[in-house]
Order: sequence, then structure tokens, then C-alpha cells
Amino acid sequence: MMFLILSIKWSGTHRGEIVWWQSNAEGYTTEIPKAGRYTAQQIAERPDYYNNGRSTLAIADTGNVFAAARCALAVADAINAAAGMIRNGEQRRSA
Repeated sequence: MMFLILSIKWSGTHRGEIVWWQSNAEGYTTEIPKAGRYTAQQIAERPDYYNNGRSTLAIADTGNVFAAARCALAVADAINAAAGMIRNGEQRRSA
């Protein structure tokens, strides 16, 4: 199975679009056909580079890669928001 690398770092900053790595980590694209494909072995050998969950996320190249990326970005946004609340000392209050 091949994977596309989602740039969490740059997605949303480019006209709100999802941003992918190109082949050989040589730039970025918003077009899935132009996105690079990476092997599971590449990702396993360097998970902090290809799939660290902070700035990058490996998404399986399936017919629904766009939906998976949107879901992943929503989760990343929620995690970042929660981390910000914790840093700022905010607490969730029960109704």
C-alpha cells in the first residue's frame, strides 16, 4: 500500500485547502494527482519525519483519501485547541 503525506503544518493556510507533499519531499501541492506516493517502509523507517502527527500525517492512498485528510485535520485542530486551553489554564465546566 502507498501513502500520501498530509502537511498538517501548511493545510488550511493555503486558501483553506489540504496540502500534500510532492514526490521525494520536493515541495507541496494541493492537487492529489500531483502528490507524492510513499511506501510503508519509508514511513516506518522515519516516522518522525513522515508521520509525526504534529506537522505530517501519512494517509493511505485509497479512493477516499480526501475525506480521510479532512477528518485528520479536524482531529488535529481539536487536539491543538485542547492543548491551547490547557496551556492557558482553562478548564471545561460542567453545565
